[in-house]
Amino acid sequence: MVLHMLNRFSLWESLGYVARGDWRAAREVGRLRTRGFSIGGEVVPHSLYFGHETYDRFFAGRFARRAQYGLGALRPPHTVRRIPGPVVSALEWLDVRASSLPLIQNCGRFFVLELQRLTA
Repeated sequence: MVLHMLNRFSLWESLGYVARGDWRAAREVGRLRTRGFSIGGEVVPHSLYFGHETYDRFFAGRFARRAQYGLGALRPPHTVRRIPGPVVSALEWLDVRASSLPLIQNCGRFFVLELQRLTA
């Protein structure tokens, strides 16, 4: 099974708040376990976890974790337009290669868990 989920912390979201001088919001990124996100004009509540929390809480004991990695920790989101293209490309190259490092796993906008069901 492959899970692609919203991560509790996003480095780029936090940096965006810092750039706007919103220090309170920057401190809250990663601390809140529940947040509302606007989807199609409606605020939809989301429960947020880190990858290891998701595995430990919902899958440990029934699934083996084969891989875990973050997505978008180093590469800026498409909404960030002030960074030159070659820099974005370099950050994307690095993001792909460093995505399974423990610190990077917990900094991306999303994380991926690759799980294999355990046989009885």
